[in-house]
Amino acid sequence: MSSIIEKLFWSTQPTLQSEAEKRAMAAVERLVLPWLTEAELDRLWAAVAEMEQADCLDSFTCGYRLGVQLTVEGLHGAEAGAAGSNPPR
Repeated sequence: MSSIIEKLFWSTQPTLQSEAEKRAMAAVERLVLPWLTEAELDRLWAAVAEMEQADCLDSFTCGYRLGVQLTVEGLHGAEAGAAGSNPPR
């Protein structure tokens, strides 16, 4: 089970940059990077990587919870239908 969840999590990682992201990164490289020391640059990229991971983890968590809720509701409806009662509206 953990292998499936891990695969689902890593499938939420962005693989391609949008055109707007590419333009923004080009501007950063041209205007900002020359002014940073090596230590400042390392801290900047570490912060960016941490923010990207946080967004993906939050999105994955929300999606996973929603999927579980939908599954439980679907199973509840299937049990109710099998028992001959009407599912809740």
